[in-house]
Amino acid sequence: MRQIYDRRARGRGCLNILVNTSFIFMRLQQVFIKSIIIIAVLLAVIFLSQQPYSRELGKSFCGKAKALVAPALEKMYKTSSNYVTSRFAPQVEKGKVEIQQKVIEEKNNLNKSIWENIKNYFAETFSKISGTKVE
Repeated sequence: MRQIYDRRARGRGCLNILVNTSFIFMRLQQVFIKSIIIIAVLLAVIFLSQQPYSRELGKSFCGKAKALVAPALEKMYKTSSNYVTSRFAPQVEKGKVEIQQKVIEEKNNLNKSIWENIKNYFAETFSKISGTKVE
């Protein structure tokens, strides 16, 4: 809040408060008017962009903007790609090796489990046929 000091209003605190509140009210009015103007401009742009005659203007504007911005975007993409690759590639490779080891381990466990189930099935079938107990 802006403090206004006036030597003549030294004993009159109410006058300072009135001056401060009028300043705040004036600032709020200015902000409100700026907001209304911005909203009106946005609505006008939106309305005019929907008109058929603005299609060619939009195409030419977008083409020029794309030609202007494309080199900067390409440079930003390369820079960010290099940064991400240099920063996270070692961690990704480490995680990749760990995942490959776990996949191999799980595959071996699955093969072992399947083989044990097949072996038990044939052992039970053989024990029923032969009448002996197979362990």
